[in-house]
Amino acid sequence: LDLTQLMAAEKGLAVDVEGFSTEMQRQKQMSRDALARQKMAALGGGAPIELQAEQTAWLKNHDVKVTDDSTKYEWDAEVDTRVLAIFDPQDKAFVDTIDTTAADSGAKDRSVGLILEKSPFYAEAGGQVADSGEIDLGNGNVFRVYDVQVFAGYIVHIGVVSSSAAGEGPITV
Repeated sequence: LDLTQLMAAEKGLAVDVEGFSTEMQRQKQMSRDALARQKMAALGGGAPIELQAEQTAWLKNHDVKVTDDSTKYEWDAEVDTRVLAIFDPQDKAFVDTIDTTAADSGAKDRSVGLILEKSPFYAEAGGQVADSGEIDLGNGNVFRVYDVQVFAGYIVHIGVVSSSAAGEGPITV
C-alpha cells in the first residue's frame, strides 16, 4: 500500500486508504467464510469439532499425553504413531472404537476426531490453514484428514474413516 501511495502521489493522485482497508477486511471475511463452507462440506455438514475444557480434562485425567508435533515442519514426513483417543462429536465424548464393519454404523460417513501420540500435521494457527491428508490405520482403513485443530496441546485430526475393498475391523484405541 505504501508503494502504491507513493506512485499515486507522483502522478498527483490519492489512494482511498479507508476504502482499501474496508474492502480488504471484507475480502478476508469472504475467504474465511469460504474455507469454513469447504470444511463443512468435507465433513458432511456437521458442526465443527471442538474440545472444551471438560474434554481436555478427561484426556489429562486418563493420562493421555499431549501430541508430539515436532515433525510438523518436515515435508512429506512419515511418522510411526498410535491412536490415543477417538472423539465422537455426536456424543461429545471419547469412544474406544469406531466400528467400520457394521453396515448401519455410518462410521464411514461421519466425522470424528483422532488424537495421536505423534503427528506430522500442522494444526490451524495464527491464520495459517491446517494440513490435510491421510492416515493409514491398518487393516485397509484410511482416515481422511480434512482439518487439524489444537486444544490445550492435544492435536485433533478431524476427518472421516474410509476403507479399501479389503478394509475390515474396527479402529480402536
